[in-house]
Amino acid sequence: MADIEIRQESPTAFYIKVHETDNVAIIVNDRGLKAGTRFPDGLTLVEHIPQGHKVALVDIPVHGEIIRYGEVIGYAVRDIPQGSWIDESLVELPKAPPLHTLPLATKVRRRCRRWKAIPSKAIATPTVAWALKTCSALAPACTAWRASSIMW
Repeated sequence: MADIEIRQESPTAFYIKVHETDNVAIIVNDRGLKAGTRFPDGLTLVEHIPQGHKVALVDIPVHGEIIRYGEVIGYAVRDIPQGSWIDESLVELPKAPPLHTLPLATKVRRRCRRWKAIPSKAIATPTVAWALKTCSALAPACTAWRASSIMW
């Protein structure tokens, strides 16, 4: 009986790292994980990290790239130690390129045919795809959007 209680009090710690170049991962345990939690790969949390939030897998220097899904999603506004919670106050978003420098899509690619083309003949997928792959907070909205079969 004591073994069962210990297992319940000490659940296995899990995080999701999607791309090999990612320097952050997402904590997936219910209610998050407390400071001092150690992962099998040696990562130790230095503070409580809520479920669904990012943890630094390595030390990230001030102005260093924060990488998720193999893409730069922001820059550190201060040094972020390995095992720290990366909340939005620690991230400076990358600057968007000027619109006139972006290539114009002239036709809807076959695999994107369900997406609505806008009057300029550009398609709506690049921005949406970027947002989907970089922001886990959009997951519920995207699920609802898919379920409603609304075309943008």
